[in-house]
Amino acid sequence: MIQLTPYIQIRESTFEIIIAKNGEIHSIKLEPQIFQILLLLVEAKGELLEKEIFIDEIWEGNCLIGKEGLTKNIYKLRSILKKHQLDSILTIETIPKKGYRLSIHRTKIAPYQTYKKFAPIGLIAAVIIACFFIFQKKEVEEYKKPPLLIYDENQDTIIQLGPNKVHIIRRDSTGKIIRLDSL
Repeated sequence: MIQLTPYIQIRESTFEIIIAKNGEIHSIKLEPQIFQILLLLVEAKGELLEKEIFIDEIWEGNCLIGKEGLTKNIYKLRSILKKHQLDSILTIETIPKKGYRLSIHRTKIAPYQTYKKFAPIGLIAAVIIACFFIFQKKEVEEYKKPPLLIYDENQDTIIQLGPNKVHIIRRDSTGKIIRLDSL
């Protein structure tokens, strides 16, 4: 077993990447050729590994199959790392026309742990902020609305409806205000 970071190991006997996260152990099974590519990159310890070395080691020097196979398997390995959110910790760098290099970014926190730990807090904060803006918008809209005026011919009065009060104004200039929030 090869320890890459405090939370990530590779197991040569079963072609697996072992991840310790949130107190649990997860394994990612790799195809043999993909695992061999990862192993060669790890053994190079951050140094450039030329394409010919991969082709010699994995495809026994067969350039016709090896070049295409290497490109496809590097793509698959990157996809697997990305799918399991390991691509920021294990980064495969392409050196054009030369080869590949693996960078291992050692972290103090296990993958996923930070996101899972703070996700509920972020969700609650987002809901609170959304509610604030929704209610703030409703209050602003209510004050922007002009009051509704109703003329009652029988009583010879004008009724003005506001957001939280009603004005009743008679022709003789007497009136009455009714506050709706006190009802």
